[in-house]
Amino acid sequence: MKIAFLIDPIESLNPKKDTSLSFMDYATKQNDEVYIFTASDLYVDDKVRANVQTVKVDLNKTPCYKILESKILDLSELDSIFIRKDPPVNEAYNNMLQILSVLEDSSDVCIINSPASLLKANEKIYGTRFAEFSPKTIITASFDKALDFVQSHSGKCVIKPVNDCGSAGIYLVDKEDLNLRPLIKQGLENDNYIIVQEFLKKVYEGDKRVFFLEGEVIGGISRIPQKGEFRCAMDLGASVELTYLNDKEQKIAIELGKAFKEDNLFFVGIDLIDSKLIEVNVTSPTGVQQYNKMTNEILEEKIFQKLREKISKN
Repeated sequence: MKIAFLIDPIESLNPKKDTSLSFMDYATKQNDEVYIFTASDLYVDDKVRANVQTVKVDLNKTPCYKILESKILDLSELDSIFIRKDPPVNEAYNNMLQILSVLEDSSDVCIINSPASLLKANEKIYGTRFAEFSPKTIITASFDKALDFVQSHSGKCVIKPVNDCGSAGIYLVDKEDLNLRPLIKQGLENDNYIIVQEFLKKVYEGDKRVFFLEGEVIGGISRIPQKGEFRCAMDLGASVELTYLNDKEQKIAIELGKAFKEDNLFFVGIDLIDSKLIEVNVTSPTGVQQYNKMTNEILEEKIFQKLREKISKN
């Protein structure tokens, strides 16, 4: 199989945590032809092409990757492309998806996740389709509406950007917070939208990252924030444990799984806190390495088997 990964610069990826590297490690072991490129390497003239590098990845070695060759590649020659670039989901990101949509519409290349689906499924906004499963939330570009949401709420609220990822730009506030107005203004700079959401105290016990493959749950981890921290981000030192879904969460997973399948979202991660949906991660779900280490499973086997089946149907 000829497979490419659209990623952030490979030297910026953490070999101990990164799921993209884990996928490439598995593909290398399967003797697949593995290519990498970044968004700035992608272009379209009469064909959709990219300046790619062929690479071999072995997570047991340091450095974990070896660049073999650089060349310009007509991307229609590939069997599959994994879009694994992290947000922000800005104009440049959407332009990248538009170019890949041209490839998707004009070839048999299996692109994961589908660029058309990614254009539809903003990670923070997509979850509003399932408001019955989520904490109280407003997504707005209005200072007054954001302020009113916090002031009318009896407890704390979380402010976060719509188009970023990880722990960036996330703040815990209440109506007495002296920084409330400046933080809202900061989030709304450049006509941005922000999310203001009810704070769930059970976050201190951890969140749940649940992996979906073609609409079916294939595993999950819990990320427990460090003491005094409310953000469950591994880059902020959150510890990781194996987790399972309770009855309420299983019902949520069934409903979301139907939507993921209908919207052609092949590999997805959702975040739950206190059995409530917080976010749907469709751009570059991570946590696979951590899950594998705790279970002795290899999630990549399931993912790549489904991918090969999907390619065979194209």
